[in-house]
Amino acid sequence: MIGDNERQLSAAEQELGLRLPDALRMLYLTSNGMYDRSGQWCVVWPLDRLVSDILSAWQEGRVPTALIAFGDDGIGNPFCLRETDDAASLVFRWSWIDNQVEQDEGTMAEFLAEWCPR
Repeated sequence: MIGDNERQLSAAEQELGLRLPDALRMLYLTSNGMYDRSGQWCVVWPLDRLVSDILSAWQEGRVPTALIAFGDDGIGNPFCLRETDDAASLVFRWSWIDNQVEQDEGTMAEFLAEWCPR
């Protein structure tokens, strides 16, 4: 039996026209976004926002289509994974302004420990 998270994830992937990297899939199977209460923003966007924001960013050329933005740093620079980078699943922060990697955030586990501590 497929759960709600799996259904939502499959629908999002269908709308994007790609399969999300495994590290991102696992994140969305356990949580539909992560909200920073102290800073009042979504560090990891809910799936519906991921879809709308990344489709818009690709269309407008703010993020290359080889990147999947899935959250941001609270001032608008998105956290991304490379679409084909399943083995390493390295997260980095993308600069909208400079159109390049702003900072390496490490593996998904390192990113979550730093930006989404429990």
